[in-house]
Amino acid sequence: YDPNIRKILFKNINENNYLYSDVVHAFEKILKDIKQGVLKPVFIPAQQQRIRKAIETTLHNIAASKSFTDAEPHFSTLLNIQGLLSEVTFVYDIPLDSSFMGFIYDCERLDDLWTRTDLFKRIKEGSYTFNA
Repeated sequence: YDPNIRKILFKNINENNYLYSDVVHAFEKILKDIKQGVLKPVFIPAQQQRIRKAIETTLHNIAASKSFTDAEPHFSTLLNIQGLLSEVTFVYDIPLDSSFMGFIYDCERLDDLWTRTDLFKRIKEGSYTFNA
């Protein structure tokens, strides 16, 4: 549990080259450090790209939906992504670019039927875009 071991561990986690049994104890300590503000996690470009793709795919699925009812599961996905991004920036203080921040604010109240209906209409009309 020294800085060099943590650096190697983060590298292995980011590259997805680790075994859970090897790192669970150290990872728990790292998570504790993150929660206490000792460490600041990083939102790496590969993670950002995966989330961008998920948002774009979900918006496409909503646009392709025949009705608002058919699009409902996709709004739940957007709400989950919005929650994740909100936690990343507001809890862990990780800066996000303007497209993610715009998405967070646009989808902040997706639990509200009016907001979902309005966003559905904007997506179907092509007036809502996620600027990735």
